[in-house]
Amino acid sequence: MKLFYGTGNQSKLRNMRAILAGMPIELVTPADLGIRLPAVEETGATPLENAVLKAEAYHAVSGLPSFSLDSGLYLEGVPAELQPGPYVRRVKGRELSDEEFIAYYQQLAHQYGGRLKARFINGLCVVLNDRQRKEAAGPQVSTDWFWIVETPHPTRLKGFPMDSIAVDPQTGRYWVEGDLKDEQNAKGSTLATGVRRFFSELLQNDLHSEIEEINYGTYDLTLDSAGGGETAVLDKGEVHYAYVNAARAAGLFTKSDYSKYTT
Repeated sequence: MKLFYGTGNQSKLRNMRAILAGMPIELVTPADLGIRLPAVEETGATPLENAVLKAEAYHAVSGLPSFSLDSGLYLEGVPAELQPGPYVRRVKGRELSDEEFIAYYQQLAHQYGGRLKARFINGLCVVLNDRQRKEAAGPQVSTDWFWIVETPHPTRLKGFPMDSIAVDPQTGRYWVEGDLKDEQNAKGSTLATGVRRFFSELLQNDLHSEIEEINYGTYDLTLDSAGGGETAVLDKGEVHYAYVNAARAAGLFTKSDYSKYTT
């Protein structure tokens, strides 16, 4: 599946590719298509609402199934007026640079004894076409709890300023160290597992609908990466066989699923 990921942030792109490694998904960027992203006003009250707004806008401009992941930052023990929520980089109406971001949150951590317990709560949306989209939100697609600390790591990743001040409570390791060693799980296994499950379900449902929509006659069929990307004219039975075997190759069907589509 080709999936448009509307970001020019290379750190985000690299991280998402690491999370989706081994899945039959090719992330396509604005640079790949030679297009400019539309300015999407984030008017949503939640990360999911903003993710939907972005995914719909990206689908409209790319013509491809489009994906957006949006985050809200929540701090334990901090009053409502200081909660970033979905405005993680925006302080007093101004967008912070990476260094301003680090300075702001390390100072906030200092005010609360040197560290703050924090969590990103995420919303995900994939717009497949004008009629279909898939959404997820909440802890199952979010980071584990982490510490924001007052002493930043000296390493910086452009576009990922939080990683220089976020520490895993279990390992004591800065996120930026994880980015350099195990990027798939750098922000905890909960996020990676949840995002992979989301896309696994999406791929299964999309493939099931493709199989169920097969009718009579012959078809010009382009298989996705799981099927080798080959184009051929196939009859109904051959199309059925090709899709099922593409699914098996991608590991998308359980035995019961496979029985359903081969009996």
